[in-house]
Amino acid sequence: MTSVLIKNWNSVVKKHDIVYHCGDFAMSMKKENIEKIAKALNGRITLIRGNHDDCAVSFYRNLFYDFCPYSIILNDYYILSHKPLFVSNNTPLVNIHGHLHNGGHEGEFNTGKHHFNVSVECIEYKPILFNKIKEHFKA
Repeated sequence: MTSVLIKNWNSVVKKHDIVYHCGDFAMSMKKENIEKIAKALNGRITLIRGNHDDCAVSFYRNLFYDFCPYSIILNDYYILSHKPLFVSNNTPLVNIHGHLHNGGHEGEFNTGKHHFNVSVECIEYKPILFNKIKEHFKA
């Protein structure tokens, strides 16, 4: 499965593309295996820490283009996080998140017009372009 995920990733992401990964990069893997996978992937990857990204911060900072232990805001309206966050229906904000696998729900945070789940099971096991997510919310 790892080789298929790497192939899927590299079919979408080019060498210098900017990628935001919403956490849980590699669960229950040895550091050597995590490094091997990360080095096989195209793109300049920013990893937002997930609950299964349990190596030291310094490990991730040396491995990825950037590492964020918390959520980040992109283009003023898009909150990238690992776990879904509460977003009021009275704002234009959108939460792009991972954590919920197989489309699972955690409370009401993954429903409605303000959330987009980017767990691999929800996006056909390959990265999704940010423009496609923005188009989804314009529709």
